[in-house]
Amino acid sequence: MQQQSIEQQKSFSPDIYDSIENILRTTQTHRTQYDAQYCCVTVIDKNGGVISMNTCSDWNDDNAGKINACTEPRQV
Repeated sequence: MQQQSIEQQKSFSPDIYDSIENILRTTQTHRTQYDAQYCCVTVIDKNGGVISMNTCSDWNDDNAGKINACTEPRQV
């Protein structure tokens, strides 16, 4: 993956998205043990632009793909 400064990243980054997806896949078992299988990772630049937005839910799952966990308000 080519490294870019935050200033260079002005929009969505497929490389960062793929890196986060890999982390989420490899931590699934651990997160399930702590009931943290439904989470969201959002990476933004200094101006508030979204660089990456990943959810832990499988979009193709009948239950998980109905709500965007990154944008839906919920309890803390």
